[in-house]
Amino acid sequence: MKTIYKYEADEAGGYQLPDTAEIVLVADQNQNIFPTVWAIVDPKDQSKGTILQAVGTGHPIPWNTDHVGSAVCGAFVWHLVMV
Repeated sequence: MKTIYKYEADEAGGYQLPDTAEIVLVADQNQNIFPTVWAIVDPKDQSKGTILQAVGTGHPIPWNTDHVGSAVCGAFVWHLVMV
């Protein structure tokens, strides 16, 4: 069975999700600095191979990344990329 879980960023704006995660929403919650990510996951999948990084508007994005979503959080707009 699959479940929707939410993931919050670490202090550096990074996220670790299971390899099989399917991201469904990137949004502000509780006016945090970084956005929250909701993803469909298999609760039995304990891997942490999907790494996301929040990047601010106007900042460089690492090469070979895929954009997975953006969110407005207070005065900031964050763009999440899969690294």
